[in-house]
Amino acid sequence: IIYIDPKLENDSVYPVRFKLDKPWFIYPGEPFIITNPGGYRIIGGGTVVLPSFNSNENKRKIRNNINLLKNYTIEEILEFIIKIHNSIKLPIISNQLPDSEKNTKKIVLKLIDKGAIIQVNEYLIDKEYYDEANTVIGNVIANNIGLNLKEISDISKIDFKICKEILPIVVKNNMIIEKDGVYFSGDSITIDTLSDEKKKILSQTFSKSIHGIEVEKLDIEEEKQKIKELVRLGFLISLDGNIIYHRDVYKELKQKIINLFNDNDKITVADAREATGLSRKYIIPLLNRIESDGLIKRVGDFRIKV
Repeated sequence: IIYIDPKLENDSVYPVRFKLDKPWFIYPGEPFIITNPGGYRIIGGGTVVLPSFNSNENKRKIRNNINLLKNYTIEEILEFIIKIHNSIKLPIISNQLPDSEKNTKKIVLKLIDKGAIIQVNEYLIDKEYYDEANTVIGNVIANNIGLNLKEISDISKIDFKICKEILPIVVKNNMIIEKDGVYFSGDSITIDTLSDEKKKILSQTFSKSIHGIEVEKLDIEEEKQKIKELVRLGFLISLDGNIIYHRDVYKELKQKIINLFNDNDKITVADAREATGLSRKYIIPLLNRIESDGLIKRVGDFRIKV
């Protein structure tokens, strides 16, 4: 018997590590008793918390998180296991526990609602580790040009399988783009790094000039998603969530509006329409977008330069 934390040794209930002479199947939450040889005297008993233990990897982490175990409930034990291992697949946990799959999922949902874990597909991931992994992966991509998944995993020291699960989330939440299995971020993102499909959308949007693209009129969901990605990356500009301009077209129209203030302290919608050639359908969203950029401000029926 090895005491996990000597400070707790004198308590009536405290965690210890047992080393068995041979492998034995035990599950989290399983009760046990300790007897002397022959079994005629019970020495003590307890509850299985962590069936597998690696002293090189887990010792310090277990001591740092042993306070999670207050009443040794299956909910606390499951949170503790995920914390120690960083992540674990839901089917593995379901197979280890004697409870029904339905009850296991209830416990998992409690931990998710509590903010202790995050579920990404089949993986249950410790929330603290998940947040750290997101930050580390994002920084690795930002500081290196054109890494593949294996390189990102190696540099970030995030387990490959977990990196593969989290990477799409990092891409979605940051200025990151993937092309042919290689990831780019920030200033490294150029038109050349875009996929052929995204280049085609850019070209089509540019050719539509001041009429742009109306997302609501598109039928293909995949195309809508690519447009959203191009907006996020700054290649396309969304006026109101529906009307989309090529960034060069938007830049030109914006400059025409700003130029009106060379000779005027304030402008009307009619002034803006005349300068750009846009109908009211487009000019109001355009003016609102320029206002959201912090360049103009609406005062009554007029716009003034900020």
